[in-house]
Amino acid sequence: MKPRILLVGIGGYGENYLQEVLDCPSNDYSVEGICDPYAARSARYEDILSRGIKIYENYDTALDSECTLVVIASPIHTHFEYMKKALLKGKDILCEKPPCIEEAELYELIELQRKSGTLVAIGYQMCYRPDIQALKKDIQQGIYGKPVLLKAIRLMRRGESYYTRNSWAGRKIVHGTKVYDSPFSNACAHDFQNMLFVLGNGWNSTTTVKSVEGITLKGNPTIENYDAVALCAKDVNGTPLYYYTAHCIKESKIGPFFEYHFSRAVIKDGGTGITSYDLSGNLIKDYSAFGQGDKLQKFHEAIFLSGKDRRPSCELETCKEHLRVIAAVQDLPSLLNIGARWEDAGDVFYPIEGLAKLFSDCYAEASLPSLNKIEETI
Repeated sequence: MKPRILLVGIGGYGENYLQEVLDCPSNDYSVEGICDPYAARSARYEDILSRGIKIYENYDTALDSECTLVVIASPIHTHFEYMKKALLKGKDILCEKPPCIEEAELYELIELQRKSGTLVAIGYQMCYRPDIQALKKDIQQGIYGKPVLLKAIRLMRRGESYYTRNSWAGRKIVHGTKVYDSPFSNACAHDFQNMLFVLGNGWNSTTTVKSVEGITLKGNPTIENYDAVALCAKDVNGTPLYYYTAHCIKESKIGPFFEYHFSRAVIKDGGTGITSYDLSGNLIKDYSAFGQGDKLQKFHEAIFLSGKDRRPSCELETCKEHLRVIAAVQDLPSLLNIGARWEDAGDVFYPIEGLAKLFSDCYAEASLPSLNKIEETI
């Protein structure tokens, strides 16, 4: 039986799912309804009505419909409760990341999923990419030897329009629920999660993190949480994973780039696709032939797996280590409110002068900036 989809949240990232079901309808599923108390604000509202798609304002009422696959793209602080209720109703789920922040909540969801036997897929989209999955398989088979050092960088400028688009952007706690919203936990989460993912022993598992060090920065004084972090996490095998991400930069964006160093090879993505090289610089493999898949590969996989006794590329267990690091980063040393107000293209930003170069240099060296170095730079 083909899944009957309930879209929960059609603003923000949820707009991608809405556009998919409206612009690319498929016989592989049907749309049972949309749950969003602010659905009328959508630019596609009249289109939704013209197609006879039912709109629900109340989530509990929506769950009582005949939906079988719940696609959750609502605010982060609602994810846990919405997933819990859907699992108790025996629904399959695709939820945007993160599924929750508290580790205890994650284990509760894992237990509910085990009892219900339903599908729970989480939207860390790089886990679903064919090229990443092919790379992970080669790493597992030992083609490149043992991991030595992994590093990634993704800097994306974000200003007032980004942080005022909803009630939770840049917040630590919303309505008593931890959200810890930051570039590391949300917009730029995928690149760090991918380092954990490719080192996992199982096809959809991750490596385990043993320690985290680094520093967080806050350029924007109007937000609650940090908007930049440089960190090094070491896994159980002692492999360092360096990651640099920020919203408080003047440049539009830098990256995403990564280099994964192994004992017999270096795997790179400099923005044009994933390739591997031996230690003499000779090309081993070009993963572009596998492709990155559709932007909503996770959505298509969830539709295909819904109602079947099969596991997704990214499930609740796959998220555990990233959630643990999100919590650990909150306790790192921090420099606050060090950005300068700057207006550009009709938006207001609080970039930290020289931060993009500092993080780029640290990425090149695979090092962490010291407090003294940051103070000298800015």
